[in-house]
Amino acid sequence: MSAYIVNKESIERIATLIEYGIGQDDRLDWARRELKEIGYDVDIDKGFQEFAQALYTMNYDAVNQRYDENSQVQIQKYEQRLRTGTIFQDLKTVKCFLYQCSEGNVTESPLYLFIRDIERSIMNTIIDRIPEYEKANWE
Repeated sequence: MSAYIVNKESIERIATLIEYGIGQDDRLDWARRELKEIGYDVDIDKGFQEFAQALYTMNYDAVNQRYDENSQVQIQKYEQRLRTGTIFQDLKTVKCFLYQCSEGNVTESPLYLFIRDIERSIMNTIIDRIPEYEKANWE
């Protein structure tokens, strides 16, 4: 398995996803509350910046652990982006990010587990919108 640092746009897409939610059905209010509990108040710009930087740092830590390196994390400025793309792009971005962070002890961190919850939330939203699922019996 190889790992790499995802691009800045991926970090911004994930951080912005928390800001705007998955769609009208799931505004991710639970996610905002959970983020506050682990130290990121994304309702303010400073909190958004800290959250985005933490995502980048987590990715960087995983790559360093994968390749037994000690490269220093760079501080970046992140921007909230207008929602572009589809829910499928959101899911693919989150899945790629998690894959690139799945090295060493990173997978045990609260932030990694939080992003896994976001991934499940996106998948559940997609499934809930499938007509065949809607028609299936709740038994």
